[in-house]
Amino acid sequence: LEDGVWVLDAADGRIEDANDAAARQLGADRAPTGRSFAEVLVPPLSAEGWRLLVDQIPGGDAAHRLTVSLRRADDTIVPAQVVLRRGEVPVQVPPGTEPRTRSVVLAVTRDLA
Repeated sequence: LEDGVWVLDAADGRIEDANDAAARQLGADRAPTGRSFAEVLVPPLSAEGWRLLVDQIPGGDAAHRLTVSLRRADDTIVPAQVVLRRGEVPVQVPPGTEPRTRSVVLAVTRDLA
């Protein structure tokens, strides 16, 4: 798979998981989990910018597509297409507790270089 696939916390853009292709797009050995996805964008998004971007993502099966620039580990900039979708994932809760979910963003990036 050549496309980068990222699972992001919808609230703050923190990278929770990403595939090897996402790491390669950034010129890294592994994806920068724990870091904000907004920081790999050029220019980086502020917290408010991230919230505004997430608000533009329609619900359901619809997606928000845009062209962005990504900053690689060596500080080079590469153009990429990103497709964003919102979703809900279950939260682990103690037995007998009401099931809960939290919002995530699934981002798929394609290197346009």
